[in-house]
Amino acid sequence: MDNLTHSLTGVFLSRAGLNRFAPDATPILLIAANAPDVDVVSVFFGGPAVLLHWHRNFTHSLVFSPLIAVASVLLVRAFTRKNDHWVGAIVISWLAVLSHLLLDLTNNYGVRLFEPFSAEWLHWDTTYVVDPILWAVLLLALFLPLIGRLLSSEMGQHQRKYPPRGWAAFALTFFLLYDCGRAVLHARAIATLDARMYAGEAPIRVAAFPTLLNPLVWDGIAETASRDSLYQFNLLDELDTETPIYFHRASPGEALPTLKKNHDFAALLEFAQYPLWRVINDEYNSRYSITDLRFGDPIAQTMTCSARLVNNQATADERCDFSFSPAFTRLQ
Repeated sequence: MDNLTHSLTGVFLSRAGLNRFAPDATPILLIAANAPDVDVVSVFFGGPAVLLHWHRNFTHSLVFSPLIAVASVLLVRAFTRKNDHWVGAIVISWLAVLSHLLLDLTNNYGVRLFEPFSAEWLHWDTTYVVDPILWAVLLLALFLPLIGRLLSSEMGQHQRKYPPRGWAAFALTFFLLYDCGRAVLHARAIATLDARMYAGEAPIRVAAFPTLLNPLVWDGIAETASRDSLYQFNLLDELDTETPIYFHRASPGEALPTLKKNHDFAALLEFAQYPLWRVINDEYNSRYSITDLRFGDPIAQTMTCSARLVNNQATADERCDFSFSPAFTRLQ
């Protein structure tokens, strides 16, 4: 999820009662709820390909989560100079780190939760990385108590030491129910895609990804033996399998080991969960390209790497674009 959502989650965890466990609980929870994303600094050490490798890597794993929690507490206490309630501070910090991993697990980018023992990407594909509906509800729950306290102070009423828990409990409960509801809709989207035939072929694998605004609208991928069919569909409507955006799928074959020697290719190969290979042959050599269909557009060449293979021994004319595409370009 985005860092605003992570930050608001940390604040509501504090207001819901975790602020009783340490005097500096709120800044600890706020930092810890965002701390796993410290891996984004990797972009400064090698560009987008390095970021693609390290983002949501070991800093997002269960094994390293206690270390991230301890580091968050130490960072905060270097400024607050607090020296008590260490156990409580570390425990609530760990809970905030785990909340980060859980929220990232809900979207289609995913996390490598079991590093260093497994590099497998885990993703539930239920929630868009940025969700304006969640923002609206969480921000409402954040500011209404502040307005209430301001009005109470104007009326001379007694101020409580801690903000009331009710709105925090509401926000966290809404968050949980909202994600559960989206999981149900995702299951329905998968069932809708899996029950169809595509150009006379049964699907080998299907996937459904959330869109930005409407929980009923999903981006779908249906993989068959010969092609990938791409759809955007509303669960309230009948899925029209006759008018997809589709791409015939190729294979890199024996060229794969050579392509993997290219740093950018290797990064995208490691990252891609729904890879589309395309091969264009000419008189002298072949151009190979790979696109991750979760985030890339094969026509616009986003989230795509391509290269020519020279005499099956080396790559040339490498081109990579690691930008994200919100939608696919339709074939004209």
